[in-house]
Amino acid sequence: MRFSKFIIGLFVSTLCFGQSIPAQNDLIGYYPFNGNANDESGNNNHGVTQGSLSLISDIAGNSNTAYNFTGGEIRVNSGINLANSSFTISVMSKAAASDSYQSNPHFVSLGTSSSRNGLHTRYQTNGSIRFGYWNDDYDLSHTGNSTDWKHWTFVHDINSNTRKVYLNGSLLGSDSNQAFIGSGTFVIGNIVTTYNNRSMYWRGILDDVAVWNIALTDEQVSQNYTAAVNGLGLSSPNPLIQKTKIALNNSTVSVTFSEGVYGGTANATSTLEVSDFTLSMSGGSASLTSASPSSINVSGTTIGLGVPLTGTPDGSELLTVLPASNNSIFNVSGDTVSTTQTSNTTELIPNIITDNLLLYLDSRNKSSYPESGSIWYDLSGNNYNGNLQNTTSFSTDYNGILNFNGSSDWVELNAFSGALSNSSSYTILLHFKSTETNASGSVYNNAIFSMHNSGTNIFRLGAAPDSNKGLYYNIGSSDSRAGTNINLHNNTWRFAVISKDLGSNANFYIDNQLVSAGGSPGDTTNFNSVNQVSIGQEYDNSSETDHFQGSIPVVMVYNKALSTNEINQIYDALIDIPPSDINLSTNTISETASIGSVIGTLSATDSDTTINNLTFSLADSGDTQDDDNGSFTISGTSLLTSTTLDYETKTSYNIYVNVSDGTTNYAKAFTVSVTNILEPITDLGFEDASIVTDGLILHLDASNSNSYSGSGNTWNDLSGNNNDVSLQNAGSISFDSNENFFNTGNTGYFTKTNGNNIPTGNSNYTLAVYVNQPQWGSSNGFISIGGFGSGNKSNALRTAGGTYAFRHYWWGNDLDPISNQVSLNNWLFIVAKFDGTTRSVWVNGVLAGQDTPSGHNVLNSDIQISKTYGSEYQKGKIRAALIYDRALSEQEIIESYNYFNGNNSMSTSTNTLSIDEEVVIGTVAGSLTATDSDTTSFTFSLVAGDG
Repeated sequence: MRFSKFIIGLFVSTLCFGQSIPAQNDLIGYYPFNGNANDESGNNNHGVTQGSLSLISDIAGNSNTAYNFTGGEIRVNSGINLANSSFTISVMSKAAASDSYQSNPHFVSLGTSSSRNGLHTRYQTNGSIRFGYWNDDYDLSHTGNSTDWKHWTFVHDINSNTRKVYLNGSLLGSDSNQAFIGSGTFVIGNIVTTYNNRSMYWRGILDDVAVWNIALTDEQVSQNYTAAVNGLGLSSPNPLIQKTKIALNNSTVSVTFSEGVYGGTANATSTLEVSDFTLSMSGGSASLTSASPSSINVSGTTIGLGVPLTGTPDGSELLTVLPASNNSIFNVSGDTVSTTQTSNTTELIPNIITDNLLLYLDSRNKSSYPESGSIWYDLSGNNYNGNLQNTTSFSTDYNGILNFNGSSDWVELNAFSGALSNSSSYTILLHFKSTETNASGSVYNNAIFSMHNSGTNIFRLGAAPDSNKGLYYNIGSSDSRAGTNINLHNNTWRFAVISKDLGSNANFYIDNQLVSAGGSPGDTTNFNSVNQVSIGQEYDNSSETDHFQGSIPVVMVYNKALSTNEINQIYDALIDIPPSDINLSTNTISETASIGSVIGTLSATDSDTTINNLTFSLADSGDTQDDDNGSFTISGTSLLTSTTLDYETKTSYNIYVNVSDGTTNYAKAFTVSVTNILEPITDLGFEDASIVTDGLILHLDASNSNSYSGSGNTWNDLSGNNNDVSLQNAGSISFDSNENFFNTGNTGYFTKTNGNNIPTGNSNYTLAVYVNQPQWGSSNGFISIGGFGSGNKSNALRTAGGTYAFRHYWWGNDLDPISNQVSLNNWLFIVAKFDGTTRSVWVNGVLAGQDTPSGHNVLNSDIQISKTYGSEYQKGKIRAALIYDRALSEQEIIESYNYFNGNNSMSTSTNTLSIDEEVVIGTVAGSLTATDSDTTSFTFSLVAGDG
C-alpha cells in the first residue's frame, strides 16, 4: 500500500499521546484504487463503484491502481463531513482525449440528492476549472494539454477566509470563500445528483483521491504532488513552522509549529534545547551576538526563543528562525522539520515608545501580518488583534501593506472595546495613503480609525475630503478639522497623530509637523460606551457606512498623551526616508582589464540607512539607458566587468543602477568609458569562422584541449565564468580522441549546480549545442537551465514526439513540436533562444520555429548538458555546448554554425594553403587576416625566413 508509512505515523501519534489529533480528524478519506474503491486512511469510508469503470495502470505504470471512468462513479455514502471546517481535496487526473468538456465533467462532489448545497470540482465546458459551492463558484483558466496527467488540489481555509486551487503542486489561483455547508454523499467522478437530467461524469482516469479536514499548506501540497507523480500516492506532511512573532522589546521570538515537536535524539520524550535552533539576521542596525538562541521556553506547540541582540533595531532587520539541521527537530512519529520554511521570519520592532502602548498594528512586519490570513496581529502584547472583513487584499508594493477598496472591506477590533475609558489620556497614530484623489465634499470614504456603539458614532479619525482638506476628528456628532490647508487625498503617504491629555486640549500632527494645538476635543469622549472598533470604516448613524479607500500599514494607540519628542521618535522609527541619489567613484576602465575587474565603488544618499543596509543592482530602465547592463555585474558596492571590454568595438557603455533601502528604490543612469591601449599584432592567419563571444557565459568545446584534455570527470568552461561541468554516470560516457567528441551512451550527462551568471527569471538567453544523434527518441535531452515540475520554472531543449521533432520548453508553456528538420547521424548546431518577446529554435543556422510566450520565471541556475528532466538523456554524441545571457542575432547564429561546421581553427602564424596545379597567374589562393585589437588597417608583405 503506497500510503502505509503515513497511516502508521498517524496511529502512533494517536496511541502515544491522547491529546494528539486522531487520524480521522486529519486525513478522512484516501482512495488509491489499489484494485478497489476502498478508503485506506484508516477511517473505513469505503466507496462503492457504480456504472462503467475499469481498473488500469497509474501514472507510474503500476497495474490496477487507477480507475478509467467511462460513464461510472464512486459513491461514499457517509463519513466525509466537511461542513463548517477547513478541508483539502486532491486528485490525480487524466482527461480522455475525446472529452470536449461539454458535459461539465466532475472530479468530486459532495451534497445530498435532494439539494445542491455542497461542493463541486470540475472542468467547465470551456476547459476552465471550477471550485464551487453551488451558489458560490470560483472559475479560473489554466494552460496545457487537457489530456496530460494533472494533479489538482482544492483547499478551503476558514482561518484565512480563502479558497485555493493548485495545479501540479503550484498555486493556480485563490479567492475569498463563502460559508460552506457540505455533508451527505461524497461522489468521485460525477455530480452528486443530476442537473436538468444531465449526468456530469468524468471522462478519463482518476487516481489517488484524498480528503483532509484541514487546509494543507503550500509545502504540503507540493510534497503530495511530488509523491503522486512518482507513484507513491501521498506524502506524510512533515511538521512546519506556521507563525513567527517577535516580542515588543525584541527580547524573544515565538515560533508556532503545526504540531508538537521535540529535539535531541529521535524519541518522543526528548526535550528541545537552544542548540536545536539557529538564528540569523539580515539588514538593519542591530545584529546578533550568537547564532544560537539565548533561552528557550516550550508552551505546547509554541516555542519561545531568546534573541541575543546588540545595537538598536531600526525595524528593517529580518530575523530568521530554523532548525539547526534537517533532523534536529521532529514530531512524535519522527518526521523532521525541514531547514526550508516559509513562515519562519519576522522583522524586529523599531525604536518606538513602548510605555503605555495599547495597540500596535504594522502590516509591514510579518509578526503582525504574515502575508496571508484574516488576522492582523497586535504587536503590543495585549492581543487586540484585528479581523479582516470581506475582501481586504494583501500587497507587497510597500514592504507589505493592507489595501482597502473603499466599498466593502475593513478591519474589526472587537476586543479593543474598553481599552480606553472616559478618564483616559490617549494618543492615536495613523500611517496611511488615501488613493481617493477625486473625493468630493459629499463623499467621505476616508474613515481610518473609529469607535462606535450599535451604529452610533463615539470617536473617529480620518482624512477629510478634498473640499474640506486636512485631518478630521469627530466626537459624537461634532465634526472638526485640523491642518485644513493640507490635502490628505493626494495619493501620498501620510503620518497623522492626535495626542490628548486629560484636562488639556488636543494636539494634531501631520507628517511630524504640529498643525493644530490647543483645540478641541475636550474631556467628554464617552469611551466607556464603545462596543465596536473599526479600521477603514466609520459609523455615524444607523443608515450610513463609510469606508476608507487606500492603504493603512500602521495603527498605534497609547493610553497617554505623547510629547512632541516622543512623536518625533516614533516618526523616525516607522517612516522610511528613501534614497535620493547614487554616486560612482570612477566610471573609466582600461580595455586591457580582465573580466571581474573593479570599475568603481557605488554609494548612495540616504539619511536613515547605512551603506551596509543598502542594496545595489542593475535594473531595467525601459529605454537605452540599460543597453549594456549585461557587460557588468555588481558585488556589494563594487561595479565589476563581466565581459572583455574592447575600445575598438565600443568606447562607452550605458548602465542603469538601482539602490534599495529595503522599502523604497532610487535608480540612476551611468556611462562607463573605456580607455584605449595601443596593442601589437599578435597573430597572422587566414580568415576563418569563429563563435560569438559577447554575452558568452558557458563555453564547452571537446575539440579544444583546454576544455577537455581527453581524460577526467570535468569538462572545463572556456568563457571565464567558471561554469565547469562534471561528468555524471561517467561509466556510460566515452570520449573519441580522434574526432574529439563525447558519446554519452544511455545515461551519461554533465551538470553544474548553481551556475555563475546564468540567465534566470524572465531574462533573455541563448542555448546552443553541437550534437549528433545516432538514434532518435521522443525525449532525448540536450541542455537545460533551472528546475522542473512547476509551470514556467524550467528552460530546456530536447527532442519530442514526432518525426525528428524538437521541443523548447518552460514546463507547461512549450514551443512544440518543431518537426522534420534533419536526419540521423548528422552533426547539428541547435539553438534555442528568447529575446524577451519571441522564443525560437534554429537548426544549422535556419529558423525552425518560433512563438511569443509569457510568464517565464526560472528560479535557479542549475546547468544540465545532454539531459533535461528525469530520464530525458541525450543518448548521442556531443562536441560543444554554449549559453549566452542575451539573444543572438540571426547573423551571429550563422557565424557560430559556420565555425562548428568547418571547425578548421586556423589561427596560428604559419598555415598551409592548397591550390590546384592548373591555375592561371593571378588566381587568389586565400585571404590574409591579422589579430590586432586596436586597428583594422594592415599592410601585408612577403618576408624571408631563416629556415
